[in-house]
Amino acid sequence: MLDSPHTYSSALGAPGFPAGTFLFDPLTGKAEWSDGLFNLHGYQRGVVVPTLELLMSHKHPDDRPRAMEILAQVFREGGHFCIYHRIIDAQGHVRRVLTAGNAQRGPRAPSRSRGPRWT
Repeated sequence: MLDSPHTYSSALGAPGFPAGTFLFDPLTGKAEWSDGLFNLHGYQRGVVVPTLELLMSHKHPDDRPRAMEILAQVFREGGHFCIYHRIIDAQGHVRRVLTAGNAQRGPRAPSRSRGPRWT
């Protein structure tokens, strides 16, 4: 069973710095994005369904393998992570982002990942 997620508090979304938060549960495949994360990727809520696949498709091709490696590791082992990388939003703009979070494992379950993301 999954442990309960940690609560995050930060100064996300300061003027001029788009930011958002996410939650991904690999047991169900369910992904939740904040309005800020939709905006960061160039979408409005309701236009796309948030998935891990959609999130990874926006990674810059040169940064995608490393980001996938880090996420795979924390999904297996749990723990904190931080990734500085580039994304390409829905309009084709390249953004440099910092993604940080915590993947938590239960006794018999894969990790659940939650965290903030900002440019």
